[in-house]
Amino acid sequence: MKNPVKIYVPQDTAAMSMGSNEIAKKINVLAKKQKKDIEIIRNGSWGMSWLEPLIEVQIGKKRIAYGPVTEDDVQNLFDSNFLNGSKHPLHLGETKNKPYLKNQQRWTFRKCGLIIPLCI
Repeated sequence: MKNPVKIYVPQDTAAMSMGSNEIAKKINVLAKKQKKDIEIIRNGSWGMSWLEPLIEVQIGKKRIAYGPVTEDDVQNLFDSNFLNGSKHPLHLGETKNKPYLKNQQRWTFRKCGLIIPLCI
């Protein structure tokens, strides 16, 4: 049995104010409609507020970023096959390779963006 595709949708204040809750709901509805096996994970922000909501799709060990995503973009992302990391105007490549993150050495916030913020 194949594992579900993991989709990370931020749940921090900045992303939620930009519609991340509605985006997560629409992703879920479209995935069910298209019989796609997904798991939505609500994570924290990477700190790149200008890209929020920054949606990530896990492809193997890589997380491919798309952003900033609006609710209106979700159908188009599905149409472009973003669940496989395909190219799209909002495609930003592998998250950890973004210049903003690449040269950072995070200590206190090293898991920010990686984990579910409300999970102890």
